[in-house]
Amino acid sequence: MTKGIPDSNFSFSAVAPTVALFGLLLASGCAVVDTVSSRANTFNQQASEAKSNSILTNVVRAAYAEPLQFTELQSTQGTAQVNGSITTGVPFPFRGGTGTLPLQTITGSFLAGTSAANTFAVANLSSQEFYQGIQKPIPQQLILAYLSEGYDARILLNIFTSGIEITQNGKTTLVANDPNSSDDWQEYYSVINILAKYKLEGEKVSDTTPVGIDTSRSVAGSAQVQAAQIAQPGGAPGYEADGSRVRLVKHDAGYRFCFRKHAPEIPLRGLGITVKLSPGDYCGASSKEIAMKKSGDKVRLRTRSLEGAILYLGALVRNEWGIGNAYDIPHTSGPSYTVFKLGKGYSVANLVNVWYKGQGYGIARDPAGNIDGSSRVLQLLTDIQNLQSSSKDLPTQNVYTLLGG
Repeated sequence: MTKGIPDSNFSFSAVAPTVALFGLLLASGCAVVDTVSSRANTFNQQASEAKSNSILTNVVRAAYAEPLQFTELQSTQGTAQVNGSITTGVPFPFRGGTGTLPLQTITGSFLAGTSAANTFAVANLSSQEFYQGIQKPIPQQLILAYLSEGYDARILLNIFTSGIEITQNGKTTLVANDPNSSDDWQEYYSVINILAKYKLEGEKVSDTTPVGIDTSRSVAGSAQVQAAQIAQPGGAPGYEADGSRVRLVKHDAGYRFCFRKHAPEIPLRGLGITVKLSPGDYCGASSKEIAMKKSGDKVRLRTRSLEGAILYLGALVRNEWGIGNAYDIPHTSGPSYTVFKLGKGYSVANLVNVWYKGQGYGIARDPAGNIDGSSRVLQLLTDIQNLQSSSKDLPTQNVYTLLGG
């Protein structure tokens, strides 16, 4: 080292903390830009909350007899960037000094910054196609599919059916699911509860429909016919033996109502009616038993649309808030069981909270579903809206056979 000239390595240590801080900001900024999975998961959760809040807000609107309004979070776009710079200057003293020159230093400045922005696309669902979809009665096959997956019949049939028709000896009794009448509503759920007690379920079946006319075995076994059958795509009609003749039939996979508990009859005590069952009404019955002529007793369901289900829940909520009667449903395990309950007030313990016109509302969290079925109702409404939100046809008939020929 030359005498009188300070060691240049010493001066660089003064800016080291500055460089380290810049590096830290740069690293954190890169994390904002490069972390994709956490941001995608956050959007997934927010999209779920947006859907739940939209449905629950419409239940609140229905409770106050206000028009429904639906929106959909369709997409999001996010941008993030990091920028920065470092500038330095080195004042170097003139050579030949005798130690009186000032110490050599490095002066520097840095600029670092991060920025992020998100853009959301929210659609107003007000098209004719959307409203025709949510006004369309829930298909029987969809209700059966949910039953076969283990959904509680007391929740499913209470929310999505508006009544039960029971026909005996040419006389039909309608049990209406009317939340405006405490007696009617309790009577209806009593029937649903008894049907559930006998383990009402949905069962996958293959329905056989005759196509064309019967023919002989020799004709069906000819080379031309067999070649044509082999060339048919999967699911095409095929021949089945029927005694000395064969018939061309079409197989359609679907679901049907059945009872897991075997009993010759189901007493509906509140109505003073006993419904008779046949072997074909039990789950696991053979195709011949299913095809047999059943008893004269018939039970049919009237289903609701998604819009009808939301309006129905709004009527229940009005009763819960004291405008009508509160409905607590007996649960088979003992404690009272509520199909759907919307409380007033915000609570961190709630599963979902919404704000509407300055008032908080929420549904309780009950993962086991032992006391409150509200979360399962919300799940069903979400699925149904996704499945029923598009239709180019006007609503069709909504009566389906549960029992009978």
